[in-house]
Amino acid sequence: MRHIGLLIFTILKYPIFLAGALLWERASRYFLTAKPGKFVFATRLILFCAGMTGPMWIGDENLLFFLPMFIGLFLLGYQGSRIARAVVGTVFYLLFAGIGMILDTSFNILPTGVWTLAEAMSAGIKLTAPVFFYLLVRKLNPDHKVLELPKQMWCLCALLSLAPLFAVLSFSVWNGFGRNQMDIGQYRIAYTVLPFVLLSALAILAAMMILSRQWELVQTASLANMREAYYEKLQHGEAQVRTLRHDLRNHLSAAQGLLERGEIKQAQNYLAELTASPALHGTKRICENEIANIVLTEKMETMERCGLLADVLVTLPKELPVLDTDLCALFGNALDNAIEAGEKAENKTILVRARADRGILMLRVENSFTGTTDSSGNTFETTKQNRVLHGFGIRGMREIATRYGGTLETRVHDHRFELIACLPFRADVVVTEQV
Repeated sequence: MRHIGLLIFTILKYPIFLAGALLWERASRYFLTAKPGKFVFATRLILFCAGMTGPMWIGDENLLFFLPMFIGLFLLGYQGSRIARAVVGTVFYLLFAGIGMILDTSFNILPTGVWTLAEAMSAGIKLTAPVFFYLLVRKLNPDHKVLELPKQMWCLCALLSLAPLFAVLSFSVWNGFGRNQMDIGQYRIAYTVLPFVLLSALAILAAMMILSRQWELVQTASLANMREAYYEKLQHGEAQVRTLRHDLRNHLSAAQGLLERGEIKQAQNYLAELTASPALHGTKRICENEIANIVLTEKMETMERCGLLADVLVTLPKELPVLDTDLCALFGNALDNAIEAGEKAENKTILVRARADRGILMLRVENSFTGTTDSSGNTFETTKQNRVLHGFGIRGMREIATRYGGTLETRVHDHRFELIACLPFRADVVVTEQV
């Protein structure tokens, strides 16, 4: 009977681990966007299967080899910035290492007669862990939004992960490489520390989700402030028009009086002042799309204050299947970078072209460029003091384009920097974000 039970367990063990690996893979998509392709998907499953089945004893050197494997495969199997993928991969490694060290070490501690029972219990717990984790991340992130954090926050999460990471690795560094056993005192220390390693990893992942939600609120609030300022300008312009219309008879009478008295110069000055009134210029309406119009209006005013010449031709419809915050970030950061570069260049012209045609949103921004780029043309660091609100950069805009299944290309030619973004309209994008 015992042999039959062992055979059944051996047969069911691998489907159990495969089911657990599938749950870990699904849970990981709440933090990073998975790269498409069957081969990449299979690679992720192999990683999580190896993490569940591979021996991770306390003090075993295998832990030192699993760390680069996790980070490397997260870098290769997911999209996003390198630091984001490395941090999430590290924290997932902490979860697997903590669970594995607690459970797998039991074979070194328990009597040999109960190894089969211990292995069965270990497999059950290793399946329960991804179920619990998957349900937890679904509760924390019910909208299934991939994490979006600025580089500074990712660096903070990386620092927070160092303490539990070194706690895990220290057992292998000081007790591995030839030493197969640890004394009971070391086991007691390990079993005291490891539960807190697991709690720390879970806390870091939860903090990532909370920070991402807060960052989204910051972006939404920034967009709301831009909208409020835009509509205040509209209302102020309408009030000026009403006042000018009401006083128009008086203005004409005053100008006519000056001309009748022969005070030609004074009449010309008076009419020049009247012509320069903001009420006669009104608020610019660049395109039909409200968000693009708000962002472009604000950035064009900034260009005018900075002495830059804006060559803008934008034809976008009123409705676009792109989230307001994404559209604002894409246009806003592209123009911020162009303005920052244009202020330092001799040629002050910034060219902006955008249109929605044949199911594709296209944005092209061109400006003079005197800085430097890396080999891929991705490094354009902001010089603004408030990097949290501004240092979004080319990489962040490329992530937006990639999320919509599009592309963002940059190039420098004849001291001119050119950015071209193409976003296909996705049928599965539902715009629910309203301010």
